Amino acid sequence: MNNQWQSCAFVVNLSQAVRKEQVGGKAVNLARLIHGGFNVPDGFVVTTTAFCHARETNHGHLDDSLADAISTAYRALGEPVVAVRSSATAEDLADSSMAGQYETFLNRKGIVSVLAAVEACWQSLCSERSRSYLEHQGIDADSVAMAVVVQRQVPARVAGVMFTCNPQTGDDGELVIEATWGLGEAVVSGSTQPDTLWVRKDSGMISRIHVAEKESVPLNGGEAPGSDPTGRHRSSCLDTKSVEELRATGRRIESYYGAPQDVEWAIDEHGELFILQSRPITSLEQVAARKRCQEEVLTWIRQRREEGYGPWVRHNLGETLPLPSPLTWSIISKFMSGAGGWGSMYRQVGFEPAANVREDGGLALIGGRIYLDLSVAHEMFAPGFPYRFDPGLLRQNPQAAQSSPTRRCGTFREQRRAAKLLYRVERNLHQLATSLHDRLETEIIPQL
Repeated sequence: MNNQWQSCAFVVNLSQAVRKEQVGGKAVNLARLIHGGFNVPDGFVVTTTAFCHARETNHGHLDDSLADAISTAYRALGEPVVAVRSSATAEDLADSSMAGQYETFLNRKGIVSVLAAVEACWQSLCSERSRSYLEHQGIDADSVAMAVVVQRQVPARVAGVMFTCNPQTGDDGELVIEATWGLGEAVVSGSTQPDTLWVRKDSGMISRIHVAEKESVPLNGGEAPGSDPTGRHRSSCLDTKSVEELRATGRRIESYYGAPQDVEWAIDEHGELFILQSRPITSLEQVAARKRCQEEVLTWIRQRREEGYGPWVRHNLGETLPLPSPLTWSIISKFMSGAGGWGSMYRQVGFEPAANVREDGGLALIGGRIYLDLSVAHEMFAPGFPYRFDPGLLRQNPQAAQSSPTRRCGTFREQRRAAKLLYRVERNLHQLATSLHDRLETEIIPQL
């Protein structure tokens, strides 16, 4: 920017944005990147002082003093096409990034357009979406102030995001790069399917790559996104040189901040890499918790297998209760047990649930989902019942768990005893059906 331009209470140079309460989280991070030697587009920040001044004196709108200060800074920047981005004091935190909650405006050219975008960024703080998110994070919305970053917009040939640690697996030895042609906003907003590359952080080896068909190509200079007439939407955005530069830069940024980062970046037509933003990856704690849960489940399964239980298949009860709460499961598991209502129904028709299914009926909650233990499920019919459920059949059709087991086992004497049991059950079912029909006809229907 022009060296004659001076920061003031309302506007500061982006490189001088060091106080979060004055410039917000995004601007502080950008200034840190600048001081760390990273290539960040030039710009300035409309401070929280300006936001508070507008809110207190002009109902949240710019007055002449604010407009003059912003105009001076914009002229000093050379009046280029700019990106206007919200930078709240509650943003880019280690445990809540606020990504996508506030407004960003691209392709702004001319002071009238810039001033309108600044006001719109201020107003986004009061949106129902933002206030709801802040409340969910335990942050008082009235305590948050909004600064606005105005930066020279990179005429991007390709852009996207880079995670310096795999956000889905928690693998800190792997970077994940997402890229698309043109501006990276389409990747951040999710409006286009980007190319995705999984890159080993130390060696630079690309372990996996997915080239997407990028139907909508975000264009520079204010043009609306549209189909790419060159047909390049079917080709990979990044060459090996760009991937290597991104990998090296990602490692430097992670080292600089001392934690895994979610980095927005852009590469212009000349191949120059710009860093547009860096913030902590906030999902890693959830990933770690999921991995701990998975390890606990696997440990439990191994122990139970050593004790002779399993295998397990999904039970069709899970269609009604896909993720039962602990309270719900404590009630349902008792009902479905050999000693509960389900077992009572079995005994009513003549079956004899064994002692080892009295507590749970052969059902288990594994990883939050309901499974049937095939090593004991047949014992709901009788102790040592000489038929087993077919695992292959149940994997294809969980509804088969509601029928009798079909795989024959046991001695001839056991099978003969089971045949007698099944005969008695069939007779009892017929008698119960006849009795219920008579009750319907003589007692229940007349009382309706």
